[in-house]
Amino acid sequence: MIKNLLPYILSFALGTLILNLVLNGTRFRMFIRFVLAWGLGLGLSSMIAFSSFWIFNMYSRIYALFFHLVLIFLLGFHQIVIQNKRPSPIKRAELPETGIFILLLLSVGTLSYIYGHFYPFGGWDAWQVWNFKAKFLFESTGQWRNLFDPVLWRSSPHYPLLLPLINVWAWTFAEQTGAAGPFMTSILFNLLTAAIIFAALYELTGSKWAVAAAILPFLNAHYMILATAQYCDHVLGFFLCCAIISFTLAMNNGRSALFGLTGAFLGFLSFTKPEGTIAAGLSLMLFLAMVFFQKRGWKSACWLMGATLVFLIPTLIFKLLLSPGNQTFINGLASAAKPSSWQRLQIIVRYSGMELAHEKWAGLWLVLLAGFFVEIRACFQKQFIPLAAFLILYLGIVLAYYWINTYFEITWWLSVTLGRILISLLPAFLIWIAASNIPRKQ
Repeated sequence: MIKNLLPYILSFALGTLILNLVLNGTRFRMFIRFVLAWGLGLGLSSMIAFSSFWIFNMYSRIYALFFHLVLIFLLGFHQIVIQNKRPSPIKRAELPETGIFILLLLSVGTLSYIYGHFYPFGGWDAWQVWNFKAKFLFESTGQWRNLFDPVLWRSSPHYPLLLPLINVWAWTFAEQTGAAGPFMTSILFNLLTAAIIFAALYELTGSKWAVAAAILPFLNAHYMILATAQYCDHVLGFFLCCAIISFTLAMNNGRSALFGLTGAFLGFLSFTKPEGTIAAGLSLMLFLAMVFFQKRGWKSACWLMGATLVFLIPTLIFKLLLSPGNQTFINGLASAAKPSSWQRLQIIVRYSGMELAHEKWAGLWLVLLAGFFVEIRACFQKQFIPLAAFLILYLGIVLAYYWINTYFEITWWLSVTLGRILISLLPAFLIWIAASNIPRKQ
């Protein structure tokens, strides 16, 4: 168990030290620091693992471990010895909220462990795509580029590698590529998703009711089965929330370096899935528009753009040098054999409504939509405009892609993928609706 946990602990330590460097004394609540540090550390660990393949043409455990330890030592020495900084204790006023936060994580962890045994080795796409890629990369001794051969089109070789590389890093101390790594990664991202919903809502509202919103998705059986099937959708949703929340904090605080933190999360988001790449690009455009609209200056924009470009490098390398392109795409706008018909569009719109109202969600989306209409004016306050615009535009892009790409029979395609797209958006949508409905405390 210790061997399985150690890579995640090292990622958290690295993320914490780098976050401290970025914040440079800026005070945020413990909850938000906790979750952003985890996200930052896991994203960096995947990129360190990715660099190993370019340096050694394989995954080098010694290199990845040495890289982590050196960074942790140098950053820790700089902050503890040179800057004489010490971890700040939990404030007495935050002890009740800390207890609630711990109970939330214990509850979500227990539920995730139970539901995770429905697919202890991963669901269909975990076998076919994510865990297959991780095992291929971990065990490769120089032939890792064969993973992107178009003949493996069923394993989506055009999908980026953030989740498989996190699992590769999780196996660093393991003797073989066992099921424990992906299983624990899935549970960890469930914990982090609950944590970021609570942390974001508590930061925005100061209300303990944030815990009710944070636990809500994890009481839904359909959500839990998908979130513990070791797919990448809830990973995408988590990094999307990290980007949105860090940008909101940067806008409220005014420190330019915090926009760099947003750029890092956008880079990680782009490396999750093709949908994550689209989400990162759309978010960047909306964030830049808000920076200039609210006159935050070129310095903030440069931090945001510069950090995004730096952390976008793995995605660019993957897209330009590795990806064989989407092997399951037919442009229905140009195809005479499989055109994008009006009937196809009608099916997409109708099925989307049926999906939201389906009994498997137990009314979850209907409750959230009711919250939207009850507080519709609050949902479009200035601080929520980027999030609202993103969700509307992103859903429009997804539905348009369903219509344009006519490779798959549309009803089957919607039945197996639309629910997973919804779970990737659920945390951000939940934060938006709950923050608009929960009364704010000073």
